[in-house]
Amino acid sequence: MNAEQKIKATEDAIVHSAAISQGNSGGPLTNACGRVLGINTFISTSEVRTLNIALSVSGLGRFLNETGTAFEATNEICSPRLVPKDPTSDQ
Repeated sequence: MNAEQKIKATEDAIVHSAAISQGNSGGPLTNACGRVLGINTFISTSEVRTLNIALSVSGLGRFLNETGTAFEATNEICSPRLVPKDPTSDQ
């Protein structure tokens, strides 16, 4: 995640550097542990830079709670586990 900022003073947005392919708006922005950080919303492109924007999971949680949809958040620290390479594998 690169930065989190407010949109319209109520919703949190995440400006990030993860690539978003065309047609993937609405897909999850996840961390290395596979936890959803936000929902990819749009890409803003200019001559100088490209900004990838996601609705923060806090905004998603509010929306889901308002619609009566179950939502569970965690504050557990992400500690991804790396699988060691199999020395007998050709890859």
